[in-house]
Amino acid sequence: MDDYITQTIAVYDKIAPSYAKEVASHAPRIQRRHFCSLIKRGGKILDVGCGSGRDCAYFIKKGYETTGVDLSDKLLEIARETVPEATFLKQDIRALSFLPNSFDGIWACASLLHIKHYEILATLRSWFTLLKSGGILFIHVKKGEGEVEREDPSIPGVKRSFSLFSKKQIGIYCNDAGFTVFSTHEYIGSYDLCWIDCWAKKI
Repeated sequence: MDDYITQTIAVYDKIAPSYAKEVASHAPRIQRRHFCSLIKRGGKILDVGCGSGRDCAYFIKKGYETTGVDLSDKLLEIARETVPEATFLKQDIRALSFLPNSFDGIWACASLLHIKHYEILATLRSWFTLLKSGGILFIHVKKGEGEVEREDPSIPGVKRSFSLFSKKQIGIYCNDAGFTVFSTHEYIGSYDLCWIDCWAKKI
């Protein structure tokens, strides 16, 4: 496993309980509602980089068959305790082991930003194969340029690696991976940072 991924996992494992509590107050409520409005009730959702299961809990409550994947053992422990109705697996979001056409929606909230730019396209192409025809992809990333290692408000005092994006760039990545992008926008969101939401579909 790459050093930057190992380092990122170690950070999340170390502060898992406090991090789970912190992000609970920064849930993307509008985005979750919209995501569910685009997917048939009872459909299958994959939360890539599910963390403590915050969003999986919402999807389960709304009647979706939900699977979450992450590499942090400690966050997965919390997820399994708090959302026993969902399925949680330890998997690398760059190399998921599911069969093609398994999911109606893929939710990637603040997870793709931990993948280096040179790996983004291959990662998105692998997600494309996992979605059924008509499936929805949601991506939530931070605005910026290139790759940085920095302290971030969600975990003060600790540096993590981030890939930053522009609206145009994330749209190009998705299109090149085979998706049809139908919305991208940027706004000031959690922790007063500038975020980008990208909505795409497998046609």
